[in-house]
Amino acid sequence: MVFDTQGAVGSVQHDLSQHETNRRPPPKYFCVLLPVWGGSYITQFLECSLLTLLADGNLPALARALPTRFVFLTRKKDKTTIQAHRAYLDLRQICAVDFLPIDDLIAQGHHSTTITLAWERAIRREGEAMLDTCFVFLVSDYVMADGSLATIAERMLAGADAIQAGNFQLDEEIAELWLQERLAIADGPLSLASREMVHWGLGCLHPATLANTVNYPLYHNAHTNRLFWHVDRDTMIGRFYLLHQICIRPQRTDFVIGSASDYSFVAEMCPTGNVVILTDSDDYFVTEVQPPHHESKLIRLGPQSIDDLVECLSEWTNRRHRLNAEHTIIFHANDFPASLQEARAEADSFIAQISSRLGKEQPFRNHPYWIGATAGLRAPIAKGWSTAVAAVRTNFVRWARSIIVGQIPNVRRVHPRWRDYRIMLAACDAIADPWSRLLIESSDLTGIGEALRQRVPNTAPFTLWRSSRDQPIMGTADKQFDAAFIGLVNEGPSEIEPGLRRLAAALRPGGQIIVAMVNTDSLLDLDHAGRAYAGPFAALDSAGLTATECCIGAISWWRWWANASCARAVKQLALRRHRLVPLIWLRIVLWGLPALVANFFSSFWPQNTSASSGIVSSLLIRLTVEAEGDESLGAACLAHENPLPRRHWPTISRGTPHGFDHADH
Repeated sequence: MVFDTQGAVGSVQHDLSQHETNRRPPPKYFCVLLPVWGGSYITQFLECSLLTLLADGNLPALARALPTRFVFLTRKKDKTTIQAHRAYLDLRQICAVDFLPIDDLIAQGHHSTTITLAWERAIRREGEAMLDTCFVFLVSDYVMADGSLATIAERMLAGADAIQAGNFQLDEEIAELWLQERLAIADGPLSLASREMVHWGLGCLHPATLANTVNYPLYHNAHTNRLFWHVDRDTMIGRFYLLHQICIRPQRTDFVIGSASDYSFVAEMCPTGNVVILTDSDDYFVTEVQPPHHESKLIRLGPQSIDDLVECLSEWTNRRHRLNAEHTIIFHANDFPASLQEARAEADSFIAQISSRLGKEQPFRNHPYWIGATAGLRAPIAKGWSTAVAAVRTNFVRWARSIIVGQIPNVRRVHPRWRDYRIMLAACDAIADPWSRLLIESSDLTGIGEALRQRVPNTAPFTLWRSSRDQPIMGTADKQFDAAFIGLVNEGPSEIEPGLRRLAAALRPGGQIIVAMVNTDSLLDLDHAGRAYAGPFAALDSAGLTATECCIGAISWWRWWANASCARAVKQLALRRHRLVPLIWLRIVLWGLPALVANFFSSFWPQNTSASSGIVSSLLIRLTVEAEGDESLGAACLAHENPLPRRHWPTISRGTPHGFDHADH
């Protein structure tokens, strides 16, 4: 599959339908649509999926073929986070980048509906130009083989109006090691060959994928939308009722979206059926790495039953779904085996038995599943005035809390963690020089990392947790940074000690590592902390990391219990359990007032890091990378003022980072 500099198509193999002869003029643009929101999903996309998209045979191939634009469908507040990442800068070197807010479409528990409506919004925004635009639909957890989007460009320029493709899922616990090793080595665009990926994938299939495998008899999926057959150790075939519409060039502007994207987009936007289904993993291959428990509620013991499949598929499949299943998709890590034809014949027979017994086709417009999904998504909008009043009330409460209690990490004296955050912010002042090169762990939950990003322009994210034992920390490469910040919640140095050893290689001699841990676990007392952390500290010293500061925040059992009880009562009140409201208010008064008074007055007491009893509320560790032949250099680089003036630290407007409520205790 070859493109010249003008985007002309070289040798092309395609399987367009009979409507190929009625071609429209060639398309003029590619528009890549990516819905993603929330810190963890954005991080996953920027540090993994996007790197595979940047491979030469993917987004660059689209951009060489036609003018290309990449559109992030996300929340307004997520735009800054995305733009601050270095992978975003690499993306801008390839194509134009745009942002389309979808805050009003996001609702808990309606992920698929939100994505469908977001894609629809982006298409309609183009107006009449949509007829000349090939829209590429991506999801944030795709890991894509190099050359996959080149295939998309080739088929669309050859006259296709829509392209569909299927994939399978991998078990995160088994698959992550291989993937992270390659990400660490790449340190930039990640080029993965399709056969290499298939070989990897067939060795770590997700339980949900195995549950959809007909010749795997141990268990099955109670709500199947795809079926697989093992052929040999390097080959698997699939018959998909539900295929992903990877690319569509709409034939009409007056389409109606009355069901989820993979139920309706192709049928609505390409009514003539000029659709290509990619059937060879050599041409196109993506996979998704999912936690082991994904779809676990649907798994049942025993082999697939045709009776159960017929009942399930009759409930939701439309005409497009049943046409999809007529195509065999081949996933292979080597050349086609001799047994492939036999496996295809077995699949043909199995699908034929199902097709002959399926009930009436479901509509692709106003599908029963869609009616329920959109009702749930739009329920808050339908509340009208009462919803607006509730929003005003919520905003007022947040404003009052920010004034009285403060916003993490800049909390007021009445906040239970005022002392903890004051110590951690003061310690970070030494690494917050605007001209320094700073690494910040991407999964930070303390809020301090975000404040550092606002204060230090030259920051880079890194991933500590997903690095293999023998590879560099993800995101650091061979760059010599000045400092690194790691924010933890309920995690101690024993969990990250191997990663800290590798992180030292990314810092200059004398560079600093700040580890700040906020504890919400009442089981971590001072005695336990001493025993748990002694070994990791000793190991770090032998690795050339000198521990030059350790500050432990501790509170009494009584204050811990009072703060926790008050926080639980406030949460219960937020749930509006009306019958219990009087009792909840009584608990807030009984526990809240004493806790408030105790927290306020204790904030004036001197910090005592040598306490022998109590609960650990925070832990701060400062490490310095030793310079060869100069043992004093690390200590010299650690000189800093304490405490830190509050005016230097930006306020984090998002309040509680990543849903973690630091007021719980």
